[in-house]
Amino acid sequence: MGLVTQVPSLFKDLSAGENLDFLAALKGAPKNSVQEVVERLNLEGYLKQRAGKMLPGPYGRLSLACAMLGHPRLLLLDEFAGNLDEESTTLIFQEINRFHKEGGTVVAVLTRPEFFCLAGKIGFLKEGRMQLLEPEAAAALWREQMKFVAGR
Repeated sequence: MGLVTQVPSLFKDLSAGENLDFLAALKGAPKNSVQEVVERLNLEGYLKQRAGKMLPGPYGRLSLACAMLGHPRLLLLDEFAGNLDEESTTLIFQEINRFHKEGGTVVAVLTRPEFFCLAGKIGFLKEGRMQLLEPEAAAALWREQMKFVAGR
């Protein structure tokens, strides 16, 4: 299982590379899996930077890279896409899409409807019940809910 949290949860005093190496060792992941995720998420230029000093976009990519180590079958993503730059959004989107197409399961909490298309189904909680929707229907419901919240 891989986990990406909303709140920064990597070792802030370790470099990006040290975080990847440490978590790969904990997961028993082969050394080449670190290089694979570094390349796919374009982290080469950040490996020596302390995680606690990284901007939100590269940090988000690093968090996902750490979660992907060891080739998990399940990814749990909690509000992982809140404050990402365009490059990071694109790379993370591609990586999650690749993971899903290769048979992985993703359970995510999202507040950015542009990520809904990554899902086979979107679950909305309403009055204690889960409503499962197709991504397009979920995006439409999201827009309606936002109109209500905005008072329009």
